[in-house]
Amino acid sequence: MAAITTQRDGSIRIVDFDKRPLAAGVVARKGGRVAVNATGFYCPATGAATELVLHAIFVETVDNSGGAAGAKSANVRFFRERTLLLQNNDAGTAVTTAARERVCYQLDDQTVTGDNAKAPAGVVYDVTAEGVWVDEGVSGTGVTDVD
Repeated sequence: MAAITTQRDGSIRIVDFDKRPLAAGVVARKGGRVAVNATGFYCPATGAATELVLHAIFVETVDNSGGAAGAKSANVRFFRERTLLLQNNDAGTAVTTAARERVCYQLDDQTVTGDNAKAPAGVVYDVTAEGVWVDEGVSGTGVTDVD
């Protein structure tokens, strides 16, 4: 994408509670601590080095033990309000769903990228057909997750 040349209405969401897609083969249990795995799907925290443990808990029990990644979703309560800005996704080095809860980088004033040679933009909340929802409350050099 190119930088903005005319005014643009921005899409912003503020969330502290949301339904998040579960990893394959997991059971999310109400009250359990939430993590995101290396493929960007949410799971119970196990302490595995490949997980990012979030400041959040599951608020319902959902059994995805026989399902594929994303087959089921569970409601999650975050311990802080998250301000999300919808940005365009770079066609060259696209941000993918595997980047959920990980840093993305700013390509221009309306586009984020997976290219880590750019300045950190914030933490990827989700990647949709609309673009990339970026948690703006945690941007800055050295940010590695939402904690």
